[in-house]
Amino acid sequence: MVCPLARPSHQRAALQTAAPSARSAIPAAALLRVLIRNHFDVLLGPGSDFIPVMLYESRSLTARQRASLAKLQGDYEMLWAPVLEDLSQKGQIRGPAKLARLLIFGALNWTVQWFDDRKDASLDDLADAAMALFVQAPSLARQSPS
Repeated sequence: MVCPLARPSHQRAALQTAAPSARSAIPAAALLRVLIRNHFDVLLGPGSDFIPVMLYESRSLTARQRASLAKLQGDYEMLWAPVLEDLSQKGQIRGPAKLARLLIFGALNWTVQWFDDRKDASLDDLADAAMALFVQAPSLARQSPS
């Protein structure tokens, strides 16, 4: 639900990582971790002061700016869809991939409210915790009831 508008290099990196040719060679869970870590870097990394404004003040943008943002947002979120669909089909995330995407973005985006890089956790720690929260290990996924 956020796209790296002010950081086109992050957008390109995410696009390249999630390209169909790359997806076939990288397990979906590993690719999701890359996407989550990249998302945290955009949200919380250096130069991320624009993020709270983009997340919570987009109504202040002009209609044209909102339309541009919506297009970038859609393109960015589309990267996640096949990864989450794959994980959903394998039982590594519970529930429909679309709802998982929305819930994951909601949780990731909320970190701008509480994360403090001067405390104990790093962005890698956050990415690892998000993966532990959202993705079941393959052996556990096979054992859990549908």
